[in-house]
Amino acid sequence: LLYLPTSGLVPAYPAIAERWVFTGEQFVVPALLPLSFAVAALLVRNVRPPVACVVVAGALVVWSPGLVERQRHLADEASTYEATLASSPSPRACMNLGTVHLLRGSYDNAAALLRRCAELAPRDAAVHAQLAVALHRSDRLDEASRSYARALELDSTDARAWANAGALAARRGDFETAARRWRRAVELDPGQGDARRALARLRSLGEQ
Repeated sequence: LLYLPTSGLVPAYPAIAERWVFTGEQFVVPALLPLSFAVAALLVRNVRPPVACVVVAGALVVWSPGLVERQRHLADEASTYEATLASSPSPRACMNLGTVHLLRGSYDNAAALLRRCAELAPRDAAVHAQLAVALHRSDRLDEASRSYARALELDSTDARAWANAGALAARRGDFETAARRWRRAVELDPGQGDARRALARLRSLGEQ
């Protein structure tokens, strides 16, 4: 039963697709292999007739490479989410995969994936906010602005989206709009350190 998640006999991907955070640690199966061989060796030594035990040990030897390879595959977030999307159009897996590309600095790929996520879940504010970040970082500022607007239309209480939208406005030279958005971010979440620091910099520049 412990081998089933990486055996290929049961689908592991839908379970991952329904989770927001990658949980590859749930599939740590190779650590069980030495224990399995030890148990098989004890059976071969102590149980009669030994033929069945030899068959069990032989099956483990044959099965082990496939288990290890599947474990390696599941241990990579991108590969797991890609496999999920190949079998099921999961908005959550789609966003997770886009976020992986975003964190790896592959902004164009992230934007393309997150745009697909927005098609799968058009009313998911978090997806539009993350798409805006990818577009922002890939210098597609007009598209990023529209995505931030859509995200905030769907969820006007997202402090991080307000802060990021403020950073976009500042990048475009509209510091008045940037300050207004940063203030809104801080109102919603006093812990928004980036927005606080940005407002402090604006104030210091205004005093000079």
